[in-house]
Amino acid sequence: MTRESFSLPEKESKRRFREAVGDFDFTRHEETQGSSNEQISNELISTAEIFELEGVSLGEIHEWYAVAMSRRGREPLEADRFVDHFEGMSTDPTFAFGNKEKGYLLGYLKSGVFIPTHFAPKTMRGGYDLFKKLGDSTNIPAVVSITDDLKDTLIKMPSWHALDMSFLSSFRNVTVNKKIMYNSHPDTIKLMSGLASEYSEAAKNVI
Repeated sequence: MTRESFSLPEKESKRRFREAVGDFDFTRHEETQGSSNEQISNELISTAEIFELEGVSLGEIHEWYAVAMSRRGREPLEADRFVDHFEGMSTDPTFAFGNKEKGYLLGYLKSGVFIPTHFAPKTMRGGYDLFKKLGDSTNIPAVVSITDDLKDTLIKMPSWHALDMSFLSSFRNVTVNKKIMYNSHPDTIKLMSGLASEYSEAAKNVI
């Protein structure tokens, strides 16, 4: 297993990522990325509209997220920063996967792939169900970079697969090891090629 930090030169980082993904024709795919419109599944909810569509506020979702982070011994993002991020401060359009009964996985779309960055389950069981449903989704290609505690859970689900590489990521001055996993959507491994230049940013997420 390869372990690397974000100080690697971009060319070397992209090379290692591509080796981990496989032998897909990256050059051809990357040339077509700019001309295609990203398809947004109706299973994803715009976070800017989540209150209107779901009847739950981002402030309430932050409370679920904070509980999940604290349960895992980590300090959560402050409520105002969390809300601002998902109300339009993110440089990429942000979405939520889930519902107000089970909670949400919140993140963004990049190169046609949904990348969850914040885990906000309403209950522990709800969190398991969210990952299982996203793993099984036939509508949403998804990639997550996760810490060992969540990796141990996802690795038991047949619908989630791990790349043979990991990263050291720093969040609030705490260094953690992150593993990249992807779901069973038939296009995920192909679409991951579009993340070759951005994957290190995706790996900085807080899941």
